[in-house]
Amino acid sequence: MKKILGLFVFATILALPVVAFAADPLPAGFIAVSESKLNWEKANAFCQEKGGRLPLLDGKESLDEAPVKLGIPVEGFGKAGDSWPKGLPAGWYWTGTAVSSAPDKAVWTVGKSPSGDSGVGPKGYKNGYDTKGTACVPVKK
Repeated sequence: MKKILGLFVFATILALPVVAFAADPLPAGFIAVSESKLNWEKANAFCQEKGGRLPLLDGKESLDEAPVKLGIPVEGFGKAGDSWPKGLPAGWYWTGTAVSSAPDKAVWTVGKSPSGDSGVGPKGYKNGYDTKGTACVPVKK
């Protein structure tokens, strides 16, 4: 009897339906977020593959160092230094805005530190080794 009961319990457990949980919803303003850090070239390709692009600072593809400050609008992120997008992990993320003095080598990044400070920060380098988070915004029409 114990063998039959054990077999019944085991068979019942195997027959239970599998419950699948949907992935967390994307933060507002983004169409895709990479699960791992990518270099700039792979981040750019990831966004294009998802039908989007990397966010721009102040809607510009290139900016000098002087205009980069708290309060500058960053697509998907709101204004740099304001509240961080709900559901987006802290860290540094690529933008599609090049540094004017080195457009083929450096781009601006936006991020949030573990302490909660956020803003436009250190340059990211298109060297293939520098990796950051990737959050894609829709292509404007």
